[in-house]
Amino acid sequence: MDVLKIKTKFIQNILSKIIETLIQKKTGYKIKIQLKDIDMTITEDNAHISLNAEADMSINELKKVTKIIESKDLYI
Repeated sequence: MDVLKIKTKFIQNILSKIIETLIQKKTGYKIKIQLKDIDMTITEDNAHISLNAEADMSINELKKVTKIIESKDLYI
């Protein structure tokens, strides 16, 4: 079993920017993401990822995201 814990601000910021860019390219939504803690455990068959993150967005972006969630019948 391998365990990876990312606690440094530098790597957290890089990963946050990558996620922000991917979300914006895929959905067009501008959402500010800040990862706080990232823990990953890998066994032979599974990978378990635990994230602690914060997101900031405009009210209009939140309304768009909410409409998508409601239309897909997803529950939070």
